[in-house]
Amino acid sequence: MRALTVKQPWAWAILHAGKRIENRSRKPPEWAIGTVIALHAGQSLDESGVVWLRRRGFAVPDDLPRGVIAGSMRITGVIEKPIDDIWWQGPVGWSLDNVTPLPEPIPCSGQLGLWSVPDELAKLIDNK
Repeated sequence: MRALTVKQPWAWAILHAGKRIENRSRKPPEWAIGTVIALHAGQSLDESGVVWLRRRGFAVPDDLPRGVIAGSMRITGVIEKPIDDIWWQGPVGWSLDNVTPLPEPIPCSGQLGLWSVPDELAKLIDNK
């Protein structure tokens, strides 16, 4: 299983606030379209993102989990042109569905890009 690391609060927004576009600088690899991947909440916190979400009425928790695999999602496609959606920032959007939070986040170090989850952790994610 592969994973994508996303800074908080954006990982939280994917799992709990209906964010179905992950903004990236490039398209996902072709093999990733239609694939379920793990969502890793990175160690970094985008404090301006917390403010942005709260100003729009989202109840972002103060204690966002970081350095954990927090759920899974499926990459369904690519958005390459601006669209009228609060989550679009571009330049490329990865469209997501089948978003599923884990009952308990799994501590794990992340990496840049799409990376392979250790087999023993992938089994825990698959058995959610």
